[in-house]
Amino acid sequence: MIYTETDGRNFVILVDEKPVLFHSPSSPFLSVCEDGSLMNRFLGHIPIRAAQRHYTALDNVSYDPELGLLRFYHGSRSVSFSVKESGKGALQLSPMKLSHSFAHLRFHFATSQDEPIFGCGGNTVSPNLRGRHINIRGGCGTAGGDMPHPIEILGKYSGGSDVNAPVFAIPSFFTGSLFFCSFWFGGASNFDFTHRSYITADFAGIPEKIVLGKAETVKEVHSHQAELYGKRCSLPVWYQSGIIAGISGGYEMLLEALETFKKAEIPVSSLYIRDWTGSRRIGHSEVEFWDWVWNREYYPHLDEVIRELSDHNINTLCYINPHLAMEGRLYAEASKNGYLIKDSDGTNLLSDMGGFMAGHIDLTNQKACQWIRQILVDNVFSLGFSGFITDMMHFLPANSVLNGNTTPAKVYNYWPALWTKIVRSAAEQCGIDPVCIIDSGSIGCSASLISANGSRVDWLHGHGLKSALSEMLSLGLSGAGPAHCDFGAYAHLIPQSLVTEQLIRWAEFATFTPAMRTHTLPRSSPAFYQNNRDALFQLSRFSKLRYHLAPYINHCIEEYLIDKIPPMRHMWEVFPNMDRSQDISDQYMLGSELLVAPVVIAGQTSRQVVFPEFETWVHLFSGNVYEPGIRKVDAPLGSPPVFYKKGGSHEAIFASLAYKTL
Repeated sequence: MIYTETDGRNFVILVDEKPVLFHSPSSPFLSVCEDGSLMNRFLGHIPIRAAQRHYTALDNVSYDPELGLLRFYHGSRSVSFSVKESGKGALQLSPMKLSHSFAHLRFHFATSQDEPIFGCGGNTVSPNLRGRHINIRGGCGTAGGDMPHPIEILGKYSGGSDVNAPVFAIPSFFTGSLFFCSFWFGGASNFDFTHRSYITADFAGIPEKIVLGKAETVKEVHSHQAELYGKRCSLPVWYQSGIIAGISGGYEMLLEALETFKKAEIPVSSLYIRDWTGSRRIGHSEVEFWDWVWNREYYPHLDEVIRELSDHNINTLCYINPHLAMEGRLYAEASKNGYLIKDSDGTNLLSDMGGFMAGHIDLTNQKACQWIRQILVDNVFSLGFSGFITDMMHFLPANSVLNGNTTPAKVYNYWPALWTKIVRSAAEQCGIDPVCIIDSGSIGCSASLISANGSRVDWLHGHGLKSALSEMLSLGLSGAGPAHCDFGAYAHLIPQSLVTEQLIRWAEFATFTPAMRTHTLPRSSPAFYQNNRDALFQLSRFSKLRYHLAPYINHCIEEYLIDKIPPMRHMWEVFPNMDRSQDISDQYMLGSELLVAPVVIAGQTSRQVVFPEFETWVHLFSGNVYEPGIRKVDAPLGSPPVFYKKGGSHEAIFASLAYKTL
């Protein structure tokens, strides 16, 4: 039930007796900015956080409970919302009438001093957003030309700034007191979490819908977050029976890799073939050819191989994205039929995608969507692929001319969902419930797995395993779904002295995540593994451990599908009363019974682990028992700090694992 309280100055809306919206003349809920002045038009070309626009506070408020109409105003300027309940303890605001064409809106939310803040998608620096700005962009420029602000580069890659711009970005957050707020908005926004007692959220336009409320549990927050993503995608249980092996380099390389994994007794649940369409050389690297047609010369007999692998319970995934290389057959066909995004002069908009030019399918053009759906039916799922990995979905140039005069700023955050919906529809047309793995996304984007972008060649704070872990925990807190990271990326560029160590540490970590996937290494990958016996031995050992751990991991994923609780859980989510748990970002809970503290720094052979109160913890590999407190734990290669809760319902499985993988 909605009701209000006011003393003539301060105004509060309550839902189920919980205050969810606060407003006063000194702390107005809403401020507006018009785009009329020359200065504001100039500032419109500056990233939203950097611009110091002039905002007018709408410091007056009126509410009509009969009509469910809420109006904020100052002089002639006003914004009105329809108001209704949205689930337990939540309020939905839908814009109805604006007095002016406001270019920017700023919302203000009071918070308790220094309470933690979570959400906004995958953040690579820290899951706790307190003290940071989060930029959610409403469009990008060309791949080579739209470089982020230098301060943002520092924030994203070195941890030296308070600015972050997630690739998987959601305009939604919640606080330690379980106040939550979600915005349905296609354009650019900035969330300012740097103030001790309040939050501001700036939008380059008018959100379509706002949901805010106060939950009683984190589980309830996740339940409200689920509305942002739509239908949940399942991950078949057999994906936990082995690794997802990344393959590239052609047919002979595929056979060689399979033989390598077989000899090493590495269980494989699925193959991911990235360059099934062929490859092209860019500098010293081979990259896949973006023309979504089976390259029969590069992978002869691929259809037979896929069927044979399926007979052995090994599924096959492919790589696709919503862009087309301009030399390809599909680009020519799409161009002829007007299915590509246009430039301002009416020609096809071409972008440098890292050494080659590509056009972009216009996902606002229904005929283009129908065409690419049929292409995927004929070329992908009829071939036998049971799922796909897709990226580059967030790439929508800001100067795109879309069908029906739609602007990129209005649909940018919906673009990934438009693409995944088309691909899933094509799979379902073939009777396939596809495995969908994505690395970027936003509103309405549901996937089987989300791939973190932390796998880099060094181990700085803003790179590598530590940033991947932060991103995965942030995605979980944002309600986005099960997250994982591939390992082995760029191993050919790492100093030889660190290659084995990094591969083993990544394998250790990936074992205790929702999926264990190897990156598609260059052509030398099978030989690389063959010649690196230590890494191959440990990969075999941990993949077998993973096989025995499968029932527990499937249990964690099932909990997510039913209760919306992420499989990988930030320490604060499970132990909110533990001292400074909100700032622990290098260890986590896998489900409710496994405490995982991966080694994230090169050369480390021990690390500090925080053991929560009221539980006794047993080291998975040695059987050593640890009581609550901060303890130093030895962590030689092959024996990561992973602990199970003594007395848990899966204790018997955990107690037997060490003996099965010695």
